[in-house]
Amino acid sequence: MFSHGEERPPAVSGKPFLTMPLRTFVKIALFACTVLLLVAAAYTFTTSAEEPHAFRNATLDNLKESSREKSRSVRRYNRYARRAAEEHREDAARLFRAIALSDSIQQANLHRALVRLGGVPPIIFMEEEEESSGSTRENLHRSLAERHELVRKHYPRRIAAALSDGAHYAARILIWSEGGSTKQALMLDRIAEHPAEPSVYEVCPQCGNTFCQECHETYCPFCATHESFFLTADIP
Repeated sequence: MFSHGEERPPAVSGKPFLTMPLRTFVKIALFACTVLLLVAAAYTFTTSAEEPHAFRNATLDNLKESSREKSRSVRRYNRYARRAAEEHREDAARLFRAIALSDSIQQANLHRALVRLGGVPPIIFMEEEEESSGSTRENLHRSLAERHELVRKHYPRRIAAALSDGAHYAARILIWSEGGSTKQALMLDRIAEHPAEPSVYEVCPQCGNTFCQECHETYCPFCATHESFFLTADIP
């Protein structure tokens, strides 16, 4: 060993190179870096896979086209209502007015759906009247054909695109429009050939669902709005 008075080398500490708090900090930092790398990799994969996103474009286009249709429809059915009133067809005048009111509510819903998806509602120009109003009988048959075309051809395709895109709010708005048009087609068919006793028509302010006097309900089956909020369609 060492003799008395001989200088001894300094003692080596038995503590590890990294203290316990420092090792804990390093572990946490490595874990955080790993998580960030995994998140970045997942984000890169999902965004590159969804880049084309044709369904989103289709849904936005469908909402814009539906909004334009509703704008034209509101003016057209108000015009039909005035013609029916002139011909003393109060039954048809009330129904045309109810459809115009329903379409105006649904157009506002379509605007909200567009904004929620990040789209811009289309600019609606006050176009010239597409056609002069025919007789009320002709207008009833024309309206019946238009509602059938919407229900059988346009709405199923537009709803399917919205559901495929995951745009459930937009799909709900389109489903409301489809259901309302189906009911309106039945009402139009009922008075298309033969005048009927004028019915009182009410419209749900939330979804645009139309109710006749004979098919009144306490709650709207589409959106559960109470009857106390229903709007009565008056003859212009």
